[in-house]
Amino acid sequence: MRLRFPVTYFNIYLFLRRPKHPDVPLRSPYFVTVKEVNNRTTWMVTGTKSTPTLERVRMYFKGHLNLYNPERLLIGVYGTELYHFRISVIPGVVLCDLSEEVQLYVVDPPLSIPGQLITSSATAIILGVLVFLGFFLHHNGIVVRIKNHIRAFFSRHQATVSPGNTMGSTSE
Repeated sequence: MRLRFPVTYFNIYLFLRRPKHPDVPLRSPYFVTVKEVNNRTTWMVTGTKSTPTLERVRMYFKGHLNLYNPERLLIGVYGTELYHFRISVIPGVVLCDLSEEVQLYVVDPPLSIPGQLITSSATAIILGVLVFLGFFLHHNGIVVRIKNHIRAFFSRHQATVSPGNTMGSTSE
């Protein structure tokens, strides 16, 4: 997916999909881990539904594994370009490995602080110089003289066609 910077709340909805059965939303006790495959660090899980079971399982792992409830799972991305997330159900809960991969491409980052300051300062200076030049030229009458020279140039070089010299006509 291609998203605009900043991505503060990216909702992830996970479903269990089986043939010939309706999709079932993934809920507790299927707790998940979220890993960024490219080892980028400018992201974090910004929301998940906390349950007592989740808190007990988190205490069991004591910080070795970051667990999240798949309900209302939100990810915030604070950098740009490609993010590749792997969301996996913790092993041992189900007989197979349940995982999903999500790729986000974040575009349109803001300019860095010096770049933004330089751009706005240069724009202000250029506009100020243009206004000053316009005032200076108008005040000294240079604009009027330039207009008169342009009018004279075009009036001198206009083609003149007399009505009697039309081509294809014969005069007798």
